[in-house]
Amino acid sequence: MRVLLVEDNSINQEVALEMFEAYNSVVVIACNGEEALERYENDHFDLILMDIQMPKMGGIEATLEIRKKECQHRGCEMATPIYAVSANITGSIKKRCLEAGMNGFLSKPFSIGELDQLIAEVEGKTTTQDFDCSKLPESAREEAVDGLIDTLALDNIRSLQRPGAPDILQKLVSLYTSTAPDQLSKLSTGLETHNAKMVEEQAHSLKSSSANLGANKLAALFKELERMGREQTLDGAEAVFSDVQSLYPLVCQQLCAKAKNGQRA
Repeated sequence: MRVLLVEDNSINQEVALEMFEAYNSVVVIACNGEEALERYENDHFDLILMDIQMPKMGGIEATLEIRKKECQHRGCEMATPIYAVSANITGSIKKRCLEAGMNGFLSKPFSIGELDQLIAEVEGKTTTQDFDCSKLPESAREEAVDGLIDTLALDNIRSLQRPGAPDILQKLVSLYTSTAPDQLSKLSTGLETHNAKMVEEQAHSLKSSSANLGANKLAALFKELERMGREQTLDGAEAVFSDVQSLYPLVCQQLCAKAKNGQRA
């Protein structure tokens, strides 16, 4: 299977690449909608996983363009399956995705089992028309929270470990701790200069990375900053960012300890 992964977050890219190793798939990465169109025009794909919110061109706009090109050149009946990938698929977003021509939805962060169900659907092994990841009951997730980290998320990552390959959790934690400081600096600059767009973009990326590693409390703070940036109402954002600055080092400390000790997530 040839897969086009349209995703601008490096940690999300790494997690998806590890997951697709189990299917011996060829994965091509595009970091935004414009790159996705370029890759699509020069290659053939059996599946497209499309992030919704990206710089330059978002996933909904990119999907519209892909569907237009398919109808022009291949016929609409030859449409490539496109699934939206997002942490926040609201009713209105879902409606826009379907209207743009997407086939279904995959919620971030997703597990190997959820990806397996999606691939089975794409290959015609199931009859589900509207794939939407099921979630564990909140009570079950609460039992798996160890301090600041949701250990179910780390279990999900460790389940991707391949024999003989570098430790996947260590790899992702290292990537997170090396890339987040620059994003935090840009987020701080956005707040200082009242650049709501910069705040929204950096908070969105940090939210996704943090959630993938089970740092849900930290991700919730980034989600709030993302909302403030999107709505261009930055009053109170400095206080939220102050909480981020207090929590982020503690999250990194716990993640590094778990990765270093090889502790079962």
